[in-house]
Amino acid sequence: MRILKTGRENFNLNAKGLTMEALKERQARIELLTKKEVANFWRVTTRTIDRLVSQGKLPFVRLPGGRTIRFRATDLDKTVEAKA
Repeated sequence: MRILKTGRENFNLNAKGLTMEALKERQARIELLTKKEVANFWRVTTRTIDRLVSQGKLPFVRLPGGRTIRFRATDLDKTVEAKA
């Protein structure tokens, strides 16, 4: 994990190098996240995300075509808040 130091605040960088602020901005613009993006942000494997989905603990959206799933950023925030 790397720390980005700015004049006012320090931000932890996730695996993709995004700051929390940048990720929140992306979530606001692109509300649907991939399984890999969610796994990187939560620092778990994609297998863990699959397991949470199959257990019904993580809400998802199925895209047209029926095979691809995405996750709403707002649903992820609510899931984390409910667990806390």
